[in-house]
Amino acid sequence: LIGHAAYITITSGFLMTDVLALRVLLICGYTGLVAFHSLHERPLRIPLIWSIFFVLVNSTMALILARDRFPGKFEPEQEQLYEESFSQLTRGQFRRLLGLAQIETLPAGTMLTVERQACDSLYFVLEGCARMKLNGEHVALIEQGGFCNTLAYQRGEEGAPSYGTITTATTTRVVRWPLSELRRLVGSDMELERRFNHVLVTSLMRRLLRSRDGAVVQDYLGSPPRLRLSYTEQHEALFGMVPGGDHVGG
Repeated sequence: LIGHAAYITITSGFLMTDVLALRVLLICGYTGLVAFHSLHERPLRIPLIWSIFFVLVNSTMALILARDRFPGKFEPEQEQLYEESFSQLTRGQFRRLLGLAQIETLPAGTMLTVERQACDSLYFVLEGCARMKLNGEHVALIEQGGFCNTLAYQRGEEGAPSYGTITTATTTRVVRWPLSELRRLVGSDMELERRFNHVLVTSLMRRLLRSRDGAVVQDYLGSPPRLRLSYTEQHEALFGMVPGGDHVGG
């Protein structure tokens, strides 16, 4: 009976889509196998030893997963920030990011990035807003929940230049991460890197949906694509015509 129950539990574990649930069921199943082999008058040593080994391995992995999923209680502001903007991360991953971050309050007119110059920080706007200019012209408003200097972060290079000049428009509270330390942390964990990229994309999409400046996305995606002229436009340009068929000049 113990042996059958143990194998049923192990089989159930392999049907789980949640990794922590899988580990817990494997621990229970292999613990049952340890008991099954131990109760024999002459237990088979190899199955017994390997069952104990599997219990230890799965227990270790379950503890790691549990610590990442349940890292402890957040402060109210951190909890709100996690739920609103960083829920794609596990709670443990979010706590690790917070460990690198500094929260700063900046007066209006503070320059966060300068166009084509390196900036060593990634910013997240908690309160207030910032304006981004390209070639001296306004192109985007980055409000609460938006990131600043994402393109330099995504390039993954030390000294990567910022795409535009970003300046706070009001008194603004930001979360600031040093780029080199952030890249080191995120790059060491493939799952964290994947999830954090989802956070960046989600933030961008939210800004595009609520902003009239949404057509300008180069601050995240890089330079705009060069569109090829249609056949009609090429023909008009070749013969000196304006759209609609009229000739230019005499």
